[in-house]
Amino acid sequence: MAISTINQNGLSAPLTLTSPTLTSPTVSGNLAFAAGTSGITFNNTGASVNSTLNDYEVGTYSVSDASGAGISLSANTGTYIKIGQMVYFWFDLNIPVTASGTQAQFSLPFNGAAGNGQGAQGGASVMYSSKGSFYAYIYGNNIRLYSTSNGASTPWSTISNSEFSASGFYKATF
Repeated sequence: MAISTINQNGLSAPLTLTSPTLTSPTVSGNLAFAAGTSGITFNNTGASVNSTLNDYEVGTYSVSDASGAGISLSANTGTYIKIGQMVYFWFDLNIPVTASGTQAQFSLPFNGAAGNGQGAQGGASVMYSSKGSFYAYIYGNNIRLYSTSNGASTPWSTISNSEFSASGFYKATF
């Protein structure tokens, strides 16, 4: 089947193509797939795993306290891009005055896939903290903070009343 041009205004119903071969097609507007379909399969005969791209999403999420301490974060909107199982995220938030001694932990937009040990597969970095230098570790479905000076877990009280920014990536469960 050869199709040279499909004009959106010229169709009275959705067009369904079954196993067509198109050479250099041009799509004007969005290319949409029906719900529950496979997605875009790349011609990668050397791949040892599935080469189908079936998930792409850009969005925001509310970053929350994942430690169980009940800390209420403000200006807590995070942004993410999810391509397949890979999630790229970043957030900037304000941490209130608190005396809680539990380890500071922040939520992620999707469940993390388990890697070696208990952690998710990925990494995170602290871009800015008005309270010092920290490193972040993705653990399951959240980010945990640690001190760069001694490697100890960082309690909420250490970063109390501050601005905090982080970014990273990880593999989601899907």
